[in-house]
Amino acid sequence: MSDNFQLEKLRRMLMDPGLESGLYLIDTVLNDKDIEIIVSSIDNCKYVKEALMPSKRGSTFEMFVTGLSQYYETEEIKEMRRFLMIPGGQQSDTIIYNLLLKIIGNIKSGFTTVIHVYGELDFTKLSHEELNFINVALLHYEKIVVLICKKKDNSCLSIDPIINYVKLSDELTTPILNAQIKGLLGPSKEVRPVRNEAYFNHIAEQIIRELDEARVSIHVCMAWFTNQRIADKLIEKFNDNVDVKVVSFDDYTNVKFGVNIEDIPHKRIKGTRGGMMHDKFCVIDNQKVITGSYNWSDNAENRNDENAAVMHDDARASDYSVEFRRLFSAGE
Repeated sequence: MSDNFQLEKLRRMLMDPGLESGLYLIDTVLNDKDIEIIVSSIDNCKYVKEALMPSKRGSTFEMFVTGLSQYYETEEIKEMRRFLMIPGGQQSDTIIYNLLLKIIGNIKSGFTTVIHVYGELDFTKLSHEELNFINVALLHYEKIVVLICKKKDNSCLSIDPIINYVKLSDELTTPILNAQIKGLLGPSKEVRPVRNEAYFNHIAEQIIRELDEARVSIHVCMAWFTNQRIADKLIEKFNDNVDVKVVSFDDYTNVKFGVNIEDIPHKRIKGTRGGMMHDKFCVIDNQKVITGSYNWSDNAENRNDENAAVMHDDARASDYSVEFRRLFSAGE
């Protein structure tokens, strides 16, 4: 009886017109074969499956993307895959990300595509950066592409906020709306409304409060970074196992007066377009962006007229995450 209830709930979830693109981790008694049967039987739903398994060659994520590319073979995708498979070739995150973008871009719109991720592992075994690659690729196109994966262990701890965690219960009630739980499913990732806040005074205090709330990652791109109080908060979060990375402008001010963050992954770079690296933004958990005129400097805090905005917006955060990775890789 439990299996039948949960099969019906999964079917209703995937047929819901409010379903959004994303990664869905299903906590259920159903096995991967059950999921395949129910998904492949849904009208106007294209079913694709690809394994997520440990790999002796390259990363698990790389092998997953490479395998998925075989369902959408264009000459460009074939060429990118051949380059990745060359023994001793460059295993570049940029190439893998671009390959994933090409795959998603070649999925036809007009109906839901469900990519069933099966195998020994689930999404919790991928890094935040790898999950972010997938999330940005999905947001890049206006298509309903759902990556669905059965939870493979009993732990409910440390599930990345990018993942939509769905617990299928044994009570059949109402269907979900807008990928949210309305009595049908168990706990789920909360959809956060877009919210913007502006600050003009005591900006450092607000930045420190936002950094303190980070759970997974803090990626900073700051032209001038001389405020050690903010740097100390980054060091604290880094020591708490948050993924902290920093890009700053390679100039005399940062070299002479810049903050001490030697233990944190950081790059000082020149501009990539012939001028300065003049960006001022921070992405937190790929969900929140801090940006504005405000450099993380003592002058900005104590002398200048400045502004900073905090944007609670997943889509914009993903855009900034892509730009951060581009600038961070420019320093390699």
